[in-house]
Amino acid sequence: MMEHKIYQVSALNGWDVTVEAKGEITCVNFQRRTVSGVPFTLTIEMKNNNTEWLADEILSFVDAFVPENYAAEWMKQTKTHSLIKFRQAVDDMKDIRMRAWLLACALSLSSEVSGIVPIFPWKGGID
Repeated sequence: MMEHKIYQVSALNGWDVTVEAKGEITCVNFQRRTVSGVPFTLTIEMKNNNTEWLADEILSFVDAFVPENYAAEWMKQTKTHSLIKFRQAVDDMKDIRMRAWLLACALSLSSEVSGIVPIFPWKGGID
């Protein structure tokens, strides 16, 4: 898939994207704000402009993503101790996980070969 397709699909899914070539590797940075307005960036290293690789890497991120862990890390970094803020951070991270999954599906479906089955890969589906 051409770089412009990555920009187009990302924009349609609410993500800003920057692409940086670093030798044989292309770094694709997906950015958006969480529901509560905190900036979030997901960086994927893509080899040989392979969009299936890109979608698979996003899905790997989604599969390993535990919202409570990311929320706890954010709380630690910001030195926030409020239970309400923790719950908001967890909700934000659940939303990011869902939006990253939707982005991976859209990228896969827009490529020539689609190997993505549209099911939610985490327990409970949409939280």
